[in-house]
Amino acid sequence: MPNVEASRAVGSFDVFFAPLNALGIFDDEVFKASVDALLKRGSIFVGLDLTGVDELYSGAFNAILVTLPTFIRAGGEFVMIVDSEKLRASLSKTGILNYVKLFHSEGDLLKYSITNPPSKGGDAGDVLDQVMEAVEPVEEFEQREPNANPPETGSIEVPAEAFEEPKAASGLSLSMALVVVAAAACVLLFLFVL
Repeated sequence: MPNVEASRAVGSFDVFFAPLNALGIFDDEVFKASVDALLKRGSIFVGLDLTGVDELYSGAFNAILVTLPTFIRAGGEFVMIVDSEKLRASLSKTGILNYVKLFHSEGDLLKYSITNPPSKGGDAGDVLDQVMEAVEPVEEFEQREPNANPPETGSIEVPAEAFEEPKAASGLSLSMALVVVAAAACVLLFLFVL
């Protein structure tokens, strides 16, 4: 459940911490609910504090991208506080930095807010079109190595049969049968092309 009361004013921006689940992963559903709650409260200048967050997955990127048009239509602004150089590099790869300002700290955001007071208005429709054309939702971002940092879980007993590979009728493994079928399809395709 979003806790918009936990948001804090930093200059003209309402800033809230990145919602993380029990595993420390960005919770995109709570993020969307928090943004909706802030918008209902009338906040159109909103900041997301990602202090201490080193990486975001595709769901987080997509959730952030989905919120941008809402702020642009309202004449507001969405910004992020990011202290991790690794996350900054990831964000720059997505193209999102063309439309979202990043700040190293809350103090930097406060200075920006004081020197650039928010003004409502402008031609939001053109900017919205530019955002939607230039920034595409991220399908998948940095792949992790298997078991690089496996999440801690409780004890779950799984029967040994669950790890056995199913057998085809002839005694071949199912994966070997699929390889044979794929090879046969390639040969038929090659013959058909000739």
